[in-house]
Amino acid sequence: MAARNWDFSRVDSSASFGGPIVARQRFSDAGYSGRLRYGDGIRNLSLYQSYLGPDFVAATGFLERVDVRQSGWESNFYVRPENAWIRSWQPILDGYVIHDHTGGLQEWWLSPRVDWVFQKQTTMHTMYVRSRERWLGREYDLNTAIYRFENTLWRPLSLSFEMKVGDISDVVATEFGY
Repeated sequence: MAARNWDFSRVDSSASFGGPIVARQRFSDAGYSGRLRYGDGIRNLSLYQSYLGPDFVAATGFLERVDVRQSGWESNFYVRPENAWIRSWQPILDGYVIHDHTGGLQEWWLSPRVDWVFQKQTTMHTMYVRSRERWLGREYDLNTAIYRFENTLWRPLSLSFEMKVGDISDVVATEFGY
């Protein structure tokens, strides 16, 4: 892994201010986000962490939650075998953990998957997701398998098949009426 293939692809910091909009605003809290990435055209690895303080004002509404630290990784590599029917396959492993300000684990997510590219514009995506989320003092486990098959050889008609099999947590079942 040559040093030239590593880069800090993103380092951000933020601050929030609370109270009414007047000439003097009170500083509320800060946050940061950073990502370290390696890529050489065949292998990719990305490590990241983000944090929003407990008093961060999310007045814009696009933040899911504050007072959490999320750390994770994204990794994959390409395999291009020399044969007549498969062009490439790509094993991928992604995951993250979310901790609150006390260091308590709030959520984790792990997803191994493989993307397949075949001849004649045919692709297949196989994926498994295992996660656990703490919500209102209770932990919810989720296991999901996803399979997607597509063929786009003929422009007027694109064929696609997707199947999801797995657990639906009580939170999701209540929210969507299952």
